[in-house]
Amino acid sequence: MIGSERIRIMLMLCLALLLLLTLPVGQAILSNIFYHVTLLDAKIGISTLIVNLKGFTDEGTEVTIDRIDIVWLRSPLNDKSMVIFSGEPPAVIVLPRVLLNRVARVDFYGRVTWIDFYNVEKILILAYSNLGYFGLKTLCTEISRPVLNVNLNVRMRKNEELIRRTSEILDYSQRLVETMNFEKKSAFITLYPDKGVEIDITVPKGAPIWLQSKTRYATSYDELPNSSWDSSPSAVSSSWNMVFKSRAYAPNGGSWVKCGTKIRWTYERWEIYDSYNPEEIIEIIEIVYPSAHLGGISYLSYGSYSPPSVSGNTVLVGDGGAGIYIDLGGTWQIGGISVTLIFTPSYEKKISIRLGFILRYTGCTAFVYVFQNAYDPLEYDVYAFDKGTNWAKLYTAWVRE
Repeated sequence: MIGSERIRIMLMLCLALLLLLTLPVGQAILSNIFYHVTLLDAKIGISTLIVNLKGFTDEGTEVTIDRIDIVWLRSPLNDKSMVIFSGEPPAVIVLPRVLLNRVARVDFYGRVTWIDFYNVEKILILAYSNLGYFGLKTLCTEISRPVLNVNLNVRMRKNEELIRRTSEILDYSQRLVETMNFEKKSAFITLYPDKGVEIDITVPKGAPIWLQSKTRYATSYDELPNSSWDSSPSAVSSSWNMVFKSRAYAPNGGSWVKCGTKIRWTYERWEIYDSYNPEEIIEIIEIVYPSAHLGGISYLSYGSYSPPSVSGNTVLVGDGGAGIYIDLGGTWQIGGISVTLIFTPSYEKKISIRLGFILRYTGCTAFVYVFQNAYDPLEYDVYAFDKGTNWAKLYTAWVRE
């Protein structure tokens, strides 16, 4: 009898707990418990990165990769690029893991979601095949978990020097022969306020600012200037909170505004050479990438804004005095030119290279505010929409009801 009474009480308590968790206050309590539990994971100071590669020729034929070298590129946690792995695939490397910031998102019911920002690191992957092929790949990733496992495809090209050596003992080394750094105001987002509309974008400290890196390689310095550049997404972590306001450059609205901040861009040139004969170069590699966020808020350019047709995700803002917050998202598309670098390396061939910014703003928020009625408020309202970009681009327009 006593046992059945205990079971009845326990069932009632479980039912009460389940009921509590369906209520806003219960969900808020649960989210706070989750916050403290996940802090334990956030304190793990290193991450193991496992890199699995598959090689393919331009024709799509798979090529066996026999050796991988990995260079950890310069970042705020690494003053100088260095080789951290040489061996057979898969590559297993250890990188530092730092929680830079934790941002709360609270919904209408008081439920809290946390977005954690960890350091982003970039690696340059060199792949060799005993059949005489060579390829390279750059990877930028947020060190967000204690163990990260990535699968990558790499384009492999024939190297006549490697083919000549397939019957010999293969032993290569790498050396960093030149580094140049450039501190440049670089664009990374464009705001689209219609007339009488203000858009404020907040980029939290630690949020990744996604840009482009570019690489090229050749077997000689004569061939290098004619080699084509390959591009890939690359990020730096925001060094502090930044707020960009469209009215700073377009006080009446009605103009798009390209916003930027100061980025340190790094150029490096690497040589792969015969370990037994250091003067014999097998490959020359050039890479340009963003290596640090140096801060600052810049409004780089603007132009007349004519709203496109409303499509994609759409939110009603309202008329004069109305304002809403929108959580931005992203896609891996290029959003425009971030910066153009022109310089001359020591081998005396000028390089002019344009690097883009990526439409990816996870963790960033926008405040859209109608500060003036540009049209009759009885007939028109302002809408915010993204034209199918998952809020990577935020457009505004007055729409007749």
